Amino acid sequence: ADGVFAPPLVHFWAEEWRHGRDALRRDVLHRLRGDRLAVRSSACDEDQASGSRAGHYRSRLDVPRDAHRLAAAIDHVVASY
Repeated sequence: ADGVFAPPLVHFWAEEWRHGRDALRRDVLHRLRGDRLAVRSSACDEDQASGSRAGHYRSRLDVPRDAHRLAAAIDHVVASY
């Protein structure tokens, strides 16, 4: 069927990551089944009526499904805030 495919998404606040990283990492790996993952920013100031800051924050694409590499990728994106 034709259409747009939207992959599954797990969303959490940077502060939640800072205080509960192990539980969040387990949740992400449980909920997302791909061999490779993307860690993307979703900051409150990225898309607003007054302007876009698309690309302002870091992203990590093609992250192997590995707990340590996933944590490092999330740390990288969170540090860009």
